[in-house]
Amino acid sequence: MTPDKKVAKEAAKEKNTNKEKFSLGKLLKSFWRGLCNLPKTIYQSAKTGLWDEDVYKRWFGTLIWGLLFFIVAWVVGYIFLKPQALSNTLLSMKLFGHQGSTALVTLKNFAQQLITILIFIVFFNHFRIGKLNASHYFFFIYSILVGLMVGTNSYSFYFHFSSKWQALLPFGVYGVWELIAYALILAATTKLAWFEIPGLFKGEWTRVRAFRDIKLSRDDIEVLIYGLLILLVSSFGEARQLVGRLGG
Repeated sequence: MTPDKKVAKEAAKEKNTNKEKFSLGKLLKSFWRGLCNLPKTIYQSAKTGLWDEDVYKRWFGTLIWGLLFFIVAWVVGYIFLKPQALSNTLLSMKLFGHQGSTALVTLKNFAQQLITILIFIVFFNHFRIGKLNASHYFFFIYSILVGLMVGTNSYSFYFHFSSKWQALLPFGVYGVWELIAYALILAATTKLAWFEIPGLFKGEWTRVRAFRDIKLSRDDIEVLIYGLLILLVSSFGEARQLVGRLGG
């Protein structure tokens, strides 16, 4: 066999190997296997992800629990509470109002979100209760309250929807992104824990580390930026609803 024929034969063999390697059948089989393992993956992430060393696993675990609490609360609100039952509560209040252009209302919404984040996520993340930071408890309670608000169609700019089911539409436009952003920021700042206590009603507070040793890794900062950007987009989506429906 001449060298040219040998090279051509080896090239053809390599080409056939690549075809087998990237075959559609294997790709679909791999996708199906991953889909079948998805419940197990979600369960494991929810079980151990909240305090995982990997920031993205922490985010995924936090988000799973947040969405789970939201779904349960939405069902409760939809079935057991009257429509717009929470419309006059602090949950629907806008700290800086909703008057002005879409850009101005976006900044107002974002400023309110930043205040919430700084107090209830960044600051609360300095305190660990058991295995979870105080900010986790805030996020879970917040997810429940949002679920109740959406389940009862209690947001003022949802009122034009005649059905509670339809109130899920604007939530999908920006509300779910708000939960994703909160979970990202929470996961990114989880390592800020400064003091801890064994349980809510047991033990005493002890210092985990010196304040000068509290810092974020590069991955944490990256995820924090992602969360802030998504939150800004969410604020814009909400501003469009507020200005369009309430005539800001």
